[in-house]
Amino acid sequence: MADGFLAPTGKFYPKTENFHAQTARAILGQDGQTDEPIQELLRRGYSVTVGKSGEKEIDFVGEKKGNKLYIQVTYLLASEDTIRREFGAYDTIRDNFPKYVVSMDDLDMSRDGIKHRNIRDFLQMPRWE
Repeated sequence: MADGFLAPTGKFYPKTENFHAQTARAILGQDGQTDEPIQELLRRGYSVTVGKSGEKEIDFVGEKKGNKLYIQVTYLLASEDTIRREFGAYDTIRDNFPKYVVSMDDLDMSRDGIKHRNIRDFLQMPRWE
């Protein structure tokens, strides 16, 4: 049996280093200097799941000591459809835990209390609040 975890949506996320390194390179480019968000969450002591809010999926939900952190990851916020999809994943989540959309974009597109960060900056932040 493969090593990894199955998301509530039926997606399988392998835990192998090779898979995560490949994904990080795909997100950050071949010269990427940091790991992908799931590895960073685990490194910082979060348990990680994939969330579901109605018909919408949250890429990563990190939990640590009763606190949550929601993260949507996309390559670029290049179209209104992509922006609506990524920020819209949080439409039905009414708690006050931090919600992020991370991408390769350098321009801050934060809106409605949802923070947008460049993925490199996000992964290097000392704290996520």
